[in-house]
Amino acid sequence: MGIDLTVCPIRNDRPGYDRLQIDRDSELFDLVKQLPTLSIPKPVDFNWYGPEGIENCATDEYGFPLTYCNAGQFRKINASKQEGWNHAVLMFLQSLPPSTPVVLWWH
Repeated sequence: MGIDLTVCPIRNDRPGYDRLQIDRDSELFDLVKQLPTLSIPKPVDFNWYGPEGIENCATDEYGFPLTYCNAGQFRKINASKQEGWNHAVLMFLQSLPPSTPVVLWWH
């Protein structure tokens, strides 16, 4: 088993509704882990649409507090070094307004 990452840009006050899974790539994950992150402020709720329906979450599947970074931080990662899906996901994140919060859902 490995670690996976799903990114959840927050728009229109619908946290957890929009999400993109990044294909497993340890080098890319290391770059994402280097981005400055912030803890989800309390009492802000993060809703995750899981198999049982909407779940309110404060931690990831490993029990760590959820974190986010602003979409502008993803511009520090060279998307041209990525291929296929991961390239497209990075280009999407980099094209969002820089202040858009993006929750990092490690699972």
